[in-house]
Amino acid sequence: MRYKFYTCDVFTETRFGGNPLAVLPEAEGLSAEQMQLIAREFNFSESTFVFPAQEGHTRWVRIFTPSYEMLFAGHPNVGTAFVLAMMGAFGRIESSITVTFEEMAALVPITIYEADGRFTYRIAQGVEMGRPSMILARAEKVDGVVQTTGVGGACVMISEGFIQVG
Repeated sequence: MRYKFYTCDVFTETRFGGNPLAVLPEAEGLSAEQMQLIAREFNFSESTFVFPAQEGHTRWVRIFTPSYEMLFAGHPNVGTAFVLAMMGAFGRIESSITVTFEEMAALVPITIYEADGRFTYRIAQGVEMGRPSMILARAEKVDGVVQTTGVGGACVMISEGFIQVG
């Protein structure tokens, strides 16, 4: 069987920077063993596999490293939302939209913005590795308590193609 895939770089606006991610947006029919083999083939820190929602939310997402399945991880959620948005999976986004991914650990809400500038903090990572990343965080003070209300960053599409399984 043939499965469409996309790769993107997360937490960067520069190709070949940030955290690379492989996304299979329509992974129905793949077993856990096949997903593990595909993640090993891509050999990124994580790869995601997207399925229809099981509990009525936006999508069910499974995250694999080359060695094991993860219950949750940050950059795969941001990158998966980006790929699905670029594919038009959520329709036209006028200002922002919140999607909720069902994952092994919990429900994960992700807000996708057309415009930026709402962030208060910029966190750099990966510079020493030659893959500079910029993580954007926003905080809000509510009733005297500071709460993190958003963590995200830019993404850039790197490739799309098909992978043969079986």
